[in-house]
Amino acid sequence: MSEEVAIVGIGCTGFKPITPDISYKELMFEAATRAYEDAGGISPRKDIDGFVTCAEDYWEGHSIFDEFVPDQIGATLRHLFTVSGDGLIGLATGYMLIKTGQLNTVVVEAHSKLSDVATFAGIVNRHCELWT
Repeated sequence: MSEEVAIVGIGCTGFKPITPDISYKELMFEAATRAYEDAGGISPRKDIDGFVTCAEDYWEGHSIFDEFVPDQIGATLRHLFTVSGDGLIGLATGYMLIKTGQLNTVVVEAHSKLSDVATFAGIVNRHCELWT
């Protein structure tokens, strides 16, 4: 086992305040495809041992948001670790998964699709609706 851990590819999508023409799933797929290409054309089915996905359910307006993620990053029926937090926490989680020696290659995905909620009050109201 190597002592070193490295980031070998990155991918992201553009930022817009409103994206009615593209869903969060399409945004994730686009970013994942770019990251796999940037990493030398690796395959999520052949070359990846585990996946970490990060989101804040409260901000997304969905409960248990990780159920929506695996397909678009290639993690269906694979080791998938979900983190309720931002990308920095995801990077730390990916690093620790590799340092355990159990996984060699980990994909870290972090996202936010806050543009689907127009106001902070809308976020709060959506959250309250989930619990009533």
